[in-house]
Amino acid sequence: MFRFTSRVKINSPRMASALLGLVAAIPVVAQEYTARAFYGDPTFDRVVAIDVPSMTQAGETFTAAVPYPVDRAGNLNKVYAITRGAPSVDVIDSHTLTNTGVIALDHNPRSGEAYNQRLGVQLVAGADKPMTSVIDPVTDTVLTTAGDNTTTVPNGDYGGSLASGHPYWFSYREFAVIDRANRKISLYRLVGRKNHMRAVLLDQLDTPTSVHHFVDMGKRKRRGLDRFVHYAVAEGAPSDGVAPQLLKIIAIRGKLKILARAVLPGDPTEMGS
Repeated sequence: MFRFTSRVKINSPRMASALLGLVAAIPVVAQEYTARAFYGDPTFDRVVAIDVPSMTQAGETFTAAVPYPVDRAGNLNKVYAITRGAPSVDVIDSHTLTNTGVIALDHNPRSGEAYNQRLGVQLVAGADKPMTSVIDPVTDTVLTTAGDNTTTVPNGDYGGSLASGHPYWFSYREFAVIDRANRKISLYRLVGRKNHMRAVLLDQLDTPTSVHHFVDMGKRKRRGLDRFVHYAVAEGAPSDGVAPQLLKIIAIRGKLKILARAVLPGDPTEMGS
């Protein structure tokens, strides 16, 4: 039977309580399904599964502290609960909803949606440190890490307290580590085969403010230099009078460069993205 996992977030304890209160009376026995949505509930430290066609609760499982995103593990029938309050990721069988264990990390996780199908590896960015773990979703093991293994606190730019931005692949083997506190984007390249991988730092780029994420360009075909162009969202710094910006960045020949920027209009002391 076809199974599909989607990633949905609950943004606040109030929202979590409201949603879970609506479905509390529904049986929570794991069952066959065609599509499920998974909700991270940071209030009660659990992941709740919703059967999408029937819009009923399919079950729940408890996790380590503060699950927020729930990301599919590769193309497999399991999901990763990104527990921002613990230095690990919980592994959950998307069919039985069994918590099958944890992946120990050198950092608390922020998000882990960046799967590289060609290499068969997944990036999990850090919540408390500007670093990324490269995970094999088949074995649920960390293959290597990239970034700075130091706890940091963002410098007051708009966007919250997380040390890293979202993980992102520039190309087949090159990826970004977004350091929000130091307003930097690092370009890393994975070298070696899966069992002997290491991440090599190629370049670093200063950004006008902290960057939240890169825009997913999808699978549309791009030609020429456009193949190497990416767009990042700079969050803005109200205390410094810097407005949010969209950055046009090129990643080519192991180097990063800002080609252009679009500054959002308005009062920068009252703006953020």
